[in-house]
Amino acid sequence: MESKYQEESMLTNLFIENKFWGWTGLSLILIMICLIIFFQFRSWEEGEE
Repeated sequence: MESKYQEESMLTNLFIENKFWGWTGLSLILIMICLIIFFQFRSWEEGEE
């Protein structure tokens, strides 16, 4: 009895079949999160004066 079920995930396919766009998208999301945190801390510092 052999199992023939195979998981199909769009995210997994993005990294396996389309490595460039997968890593570009992931890097872009990480950079955007860092920028949001950076500007949030800057606005907090300006508000304390």
